[in-house]
Amino acid sequence: MLNVDPAKLSTPQRLQLMRQMEGVLKHDPKNAELWCNIGVLHAADERWEEAQKHYKKALSFRKNDPEILKRTVEAFSKPLELVQARKYARKLLDVAPRDPDAFMIYSDVLLKMGAADKSVDVLERALKFMPGHLTILNQLAESYKSAGKMALADETYERIMEIDPYDAEALYRRCNNHKFTREEAEALEPQLMTSLERQTLPNHKASVLYGAGKVFQDCGEYEKAFEFFQQANELRMAKNSSRAFSEIANARAGFTREFFSSRHGAGFGLETDRPVFILGLPRSGTTLTESICGAHSKITAGDEQSYMGGIAKPLGIQTADQALFVRRLEEITPAKSRELAEHYLEMTKIVAGSTPHFTDKMPHNFVRIGLIKLLFPNAKIIHCMRNPLDNAVSLYSNSMRPFHHQYKADLKTLGLYYIQYRNLMRHWHELFPGAIFDVYYEDLVVNTEFVARKMIGYLGLEWEDGVMEREGSQRSVKTLSAWQVRQPVYTSSSGRWRHYERQLQPLIDVIGDQVAEYDTSLKALAEESGE
Repeated sequence: MLNVDPAKLSTPQRLQLMRQMEGVLKHDPKNAELWCNIGVLHAADERWEEAQKHYKKALSFRKNDPEILKRTVEAFSKPLELVQARKYARKLLDVAPRDPDAFMIYSDVLLKMGAADKSVDVLERALKFMPGHLTILNQLAESYKSAGKMALADETYERIMEIDPYDAEALYRRCNNHKFTREEAEALEPQLMTSLERQTLPNHKASVLYGAGKVFQDCGEYEKAFEFFQQANELRMAKNSSRAFSEIANARAGFTREFFSSRHGAGFGLETDRPVFILGLPRSGTTLTESICGAHSKITAGDEQSYMGGIAKPLGIQTADQALFVRRLEEITPAKSRELAEHYLEMTKIVAGSTPHFTDKMPHNFVRIGLIKLLFPNAKIIHCMRNPLDNAVSLYSNSMRPFHHQYKADLKTLGLYYIQYRNLMRHWHELFPGAIFDVYYEDLVVNTEFVARKMIGYLGLEWEDGVMEREGSQRSVKTLSAWQVRQPVYTSSSGRWRHYERQLQPLIDVIGDQVAEYDTSLKALAEESGE
């Protein structure tokens, strides 16, 4: 296979190498290795269709080559092509049944599809052949969490720690799964510092630092905690944040009142209201909100689904070329919109169950509300909000996927991003008045049943008492009439951020007005009478 790292070559150098290989192929057209290597070069520039084509050609000459199969799975591991990825991943496992990577790749595809239980099955099978394999154990713990088997996840992390007390990801999870006393924090600190010294990858160092911050936050050593969080974010900081900001700007430019009025009644999208979209900034209460919806007998909790993002990205929503995105939106015909909607429903079948509704709680779908309404005009959308500074602290103090570090690893950038998010939500509310149900996290925690009843009513469903009997339910109202009165909640907005008020000043300088506006909204809720 390719003996150079494509990432170390410029795009012109990759193209030149590709042309040389294509020249050799003219004389040796059945050279599977060359076909695969050209695919690798295409993949380096994210030309995934070309990569797929070349990998498939390579497989036509070498059907059972594990390395080519691994590359092929990677090329198809995009939200709208996961069914294909699963096919090749299953083939990989058939031809390499003792390769730990084969199990990891297959389980990863299943996780991306939302099939956490199936991912668990695959990894448990792998451990029968490879007991004590740390990478598999870490992924198994994550699969247990995704499947809602928290006790098994905790047991697995403890098993990892017995094998390697300094494993970065296991340490991070252990720190987040336990509330530490001062004595426990002091006892764990040497282990955390030794782990930090042993890590060679910046991402692993950051994981340990996030964990250390959480430990000292628990026991009230906030200065020390923030120093760890700051170091972690500096290690994870993205080189630029253009994609995160571009997609918000593009969404506002493309989805306008004129765009939708010109398409009204023209047959765009599907009439179904089966998917329920729960969205908002990450760490704003989407999980709690979904747990309430999923406790209703007519709703299946579908967790975070990447498919709407998979539809939006090829349209150019993250590109700096706004005109390109707007043009591609304009080119979507009624038939194409229905095709995309049907594809979304097809891809979500694996998690949707047989209930009349299922939830998709991908937080960043807040950017894609216009696309959601184009494909599903009757879709129900629940928007989760939280005190801006509490939300920001939760983002800043947690390890997250690479995309989020474009906006959350620097406090000022995080503040600017929050303003853009709020402006975009105002835009959606203006475009779709009354179509989006806002949930305030503080209100949901204090007045759980009051908010839950309104939310279930918004979804057009009859109330079921079982909604409040779900496992882990917070603050269930004990009397039959108590749900009818909302308790004041504005004092709840003064939360964890106050422990970091000095360190958060760059953020507060940017979003102080947003905090005041949010507090005013919470106060107004106290005056709202129940129905």
